[in-house]
Amino acid sequence: MIEKLKSFIEESNKEIREKLVTEINVESPENKILVDSLLTKDFKDKIKEKLESIYKYIERCGYKDIEELESKLNICFYKDNSNVDDLVKENEKAIDFLRNNKSEENDNESNNRLYELSRVNNNLYKIKEYIKSQVIVVNGDGGTGKTHLLTKIANDLINNDVPTIIFYGQAIYKFEEYIKYIEQKMKIGDLFEEIAKVAEQNNETGIIIFDAINEARQNQKDIIEYLINNIKEKNIKLIISYRNGDVEQQTLSILNNYPNITLYGFSDAVEAAVKFSEYYNIEIGEILESNYASNPLILKIFCEEYSEKGQTKGQRGYNTATFIFERYFTRISQNIINELGVVCNDGSVITGKIFWNKIAKEIAQLMVKQCRTYLFVKEFVSIVDNLNLNISSAKIIEKLVVHKLIEANNMYIGNNQRRITYKFSFQRQSDYLIARYLLNTKDESESWNDFLNKKTTIKMLEDNMSLVETLVEHIPIRTGKELFEFYDDTILYSFNYSYLLGLRYRSKESFGENIKARQKEILGYIKSANLNEEDFFDWMITLSSSMLVTYHPLNAVYYFSNLMRKLKNNIRDMYLKDFLNIDIIRTRIISISKIPYYADLSKFNYNLKQNFVQLFFWMLSVSDREIRDKSSKALTAFFVSDLTLIDELIDIISSVDDQYIVERFLCCIHSAHILNKDNDLLKIHYHKIRQIFCSKQISNTRIRHYLMLLNHLCYDRKIIKTKKNFNNICKKPTLTIEYISKRDFYKLLNKTGKYNNVMFSMSHMGDFARYIVESRMKDFIYYDKKVYDILKKEKQELISSLTTRQKYLYEKMIITSKQIEINKRKMYEEVNYDINKILEISINNTNKYETLFNNSLGKRKKEKLNNLNTNIEKCKNKEIQEELYMAIILKKMFDLGYNKKIENYDKNRYSYDRHEHRIERIGKKYQWIAFLSYLESV
Repeated sequence: MIEKLKSFIEESNKEIREKLVTEINVESPENKILVDSLLTKDFKDKIKEKLESIYKYIERCGYKDIEELESKLNICFYKDNSNVDDLVKENEKAIDFLRNNKSEENDNESNNRLYELSRVNNNLYKIKEYIKSQVIVVNGDGGTGKTHLLTKIANDLINNDVPTIIFYGQAIYKFEEYIKYIEQKMKIGDLFEEIAKVAEQNNETGIIIFDAINEARQNQKDIIEYLINNIKEKNIKLIISYRNGDVEQQTLSILNNYPNITLYGFSDAVEAAVKFSEYYNIEIGEILESNYASNPLILKIFCEEYSEKGQTKGQRGYNTATFIFERYFTRISQNIINELGVVCNDGSVITGKIFWNKIAKEIAQLMVKQCRTYLFVKEFVSIVDNLNLNISSAKIIEKLVVHKLIEANNMYIGNNQRRITYKFSFQRQSDYLIARYLLNTKDESESWNDFLNKKTTIKMLEDNMSLVETLVEHIPIRTGKELFEFYDDTILYSFNYSYLLGLRYRSKESFGENIKARQKEILGYIKSANLNEEDFFDWMITLSSSMLVTYHPLNAVYYFSNLMRKLKNNIRDMYLKDFLNIDIIRTRIISISKIPYYADLSKFNYNLKQNFVQLFFWMLSVSDREIRDKSSKALTAFFVSDLTLIDELIDIISSVDDQYIVERFLCCIHSAHILNKDNDLLKIHYHKIRQIFCSKQISNTRIRHYLMLLNHLCYDRKIIKTKKNFNNICKKPTLTIEYISKRDFYKLLNKTGKYNNVMFSMSHMGDFARYIVESRMKDFIYYDKKVYDILKKEKQELISSLTTRQKYLYEKMIITSKQIEINKRKMYEEVNYDINKILEISINNTNKYETLFNNSLGKRKKEKLNNLNTNIEKCKNKEIQEELYMAIILKKMFDLGYNKKIENYDKNRYSYDRHEHRIERIGKKYQWIAFLSYLESV
């Protein structure tokens, strides 16, 4: 049976499958869920082997319910998949047991087993609904890779002897006859019975895939019901896919009863753009500018057309994508003409360009005239008939559908009636063509409000978000102010465009009120800043629309950098604060910051680089820590690629009041020069920066710190003859600064990740470095024989518990520390909290973090915190010696501050470390400040 299926699959739909089998990333989240939930024997055996190994370990640790665990495992995977909930619950009990019964001598193995079991259980939890269901639904926009993925899965399963068959909706006219054809050709009798029988013999799950139900010409509902009825009570899983927006409502009502997986194309558009740019030898900017880097099909078409015919007339965004669609339509049409031998009946030549002008454009124009985005058969036939060709219109239309230029649908039109309709396959690209003809219906004397409220316009735009987006993107408005007025009191209230001005709304009424209030607020800012009103609107709205409406990364970078150059400080601060608080903007800024990690920056032209560094420069001041840090890394990467980019920003920095920007900017300059050996530019930049700051008094000690690092770098490279500590620009600290040696400095930095992903800053060593090693304070613990005698026991216990990295840093502190000398001024001038309050809030007040303490790890952490607090109180009351207090500080450093963060810093775990309220991070910064203040008092 398997051999027959293999043989049939090789022949069946061979042309389609050969085109579709390309490299698919089955490890991406959505794809992996689908593949794992099919419960193939290979998957089940791997999971079972891993779990049984863990079960043996926890049995040795004293776990009593091993038999129950193994029973649930066997029942779930090999008898009744619906019992997966029971297996997940039993595993959770085992996880709690491991957490609560860790032994110090086996701590590493316990942690590893706990991690493995948690990972397997989390995966099972994610896919349990798919495991229990016999039917899995896959949906997504056109071109996001549904057919590619399902074909890849079918090929892999068949090659691994899993009984699998795939049907393509586009190839089926009468489904029952197609089934009979398969059964007759394979001579297997009942297809479903045979697949189930082979699956059972091989201890496998049979797989039936029906791809693109929306493309089936007959009643889709009947096909689905036929498939579902025939797999009942059989060991078969059914996968059905459809394109969003194209499936019949009756069909959708059935599919909604089953778990679905939505495909979104490439999960990382920037990474995809980089890979495609390298493969097709296209500049990455052109791909990102096309606005479709996340859609595999459109991106492939774009790259093929672009690489064949070159640039796209300087058009941007939707224009570029539409122009590529025109090329593609023209090229494929020419292939159809050549294949069929199409000519005019009068003997004149027909070309692909004529098909574009006389078919595609005519379709768009007729759609606008009929106020809908589809045509009926007679309407389409009449357009093709007008060309007077030697081939029948039906044949031409069939080829346009087969080649995916036009899409055919069996549309329900009411009263239990259906009619075949046609529309463009590439909806987003074709929308601009339609929008162009829609805009042509506006009279010059007609206001935008009147135009948008006309019945024809409303009917055309109704429930068609992509057309609205395209219309807004390409509306011929010359100034931002005019566009601002366009958004007020139009039909667009019914779509999500209030985000354009940073608003959320619930109804038309609240939208109108909010939009007017927002207009008034913005006008107030403009007036107070003496800013040119038209300029401000022009840049603000254009940037907003480019990022929110269509999101072209390069447009966003270009408009943002120019906007930041124009705005004055108070307006700029307002803009950065309000605009970047919108979640979607934050996400897209972070996405843009990834570009230098993937891309070859040497291929970017200088102007494009300038725009990027302007964007990242101003991102250094936003309130979001993740944006600041990622922008700092991105800025450093651009500087490394071209040090001359620093020149323009040095000129800007002299007028920037925000010392936080200055601090990070100097850090980026220092990092870039470490990685770049251009001593001439280092000399120029150092002297420029020195000239700017030497005449100023600065409260931020880290500015002084990075100036000094630049000075020392110049000295090491023999650019200058003397070292300078710049004590004159900042109040001289009372502490003695002992810097870690260059060798040790690099030894630590080498652990942080790829060079082009890091800034060479002490802050990359985590809170340990931030509050201990850096120039804010001296390595403050004084060790001599007296201290050693007092702390012998505590010290031995501490050292035995340290990791290799912690021991290295611990020993470094002992070697470099010579005296106790703490800065008499406040460590952080912005902190005005009472020290006792800081400790009380960060250690004792657990209301906000109560749930974090409800496990064994949290309880042990809480106990440590409370014990530490008791010791601090003793220190405060002078009940223990000063040296013992120093040891408590050191132990506290390892308990709460330094951990493996340095190793994870550049491994995309930012949200794990920075934004989750984990017990290790509760009030950490202010605890350090409190401890240092106490230390000063003793």
